[in-house]
Amino acid sequence: NADGSPALEAETNLVAVGLVGIEDPLRPEVPLAIEKCYRAGIDVRMVTGDNPNTAVSIAYQAGILRDFHFKEGTTEKVA
Repeated sequence: NADGSPALEAETNLVAVGLVGIEDPLRPEVPLAIEKCYRAGIDVRMVTGDNPNTAVSIAYQAGILRDFHFKEGTTEKVA
């Protein structure tokens, strides 16, 4: 163990047998609300503690980030 204590038998030779992912999708009305803000002259900002790539994906889906925010000639939307 990290603290120097010996590992129990149940803690050794473990095998990961599964991986779970979850998604919290945007509410359907969010992109339209963001668009209305931009048309009204409101500059929308997003503050989050998410992983940067997750944050970029959410901001892109919501319409906060747009294609012109990303490198030209690439389809990647990453931080």
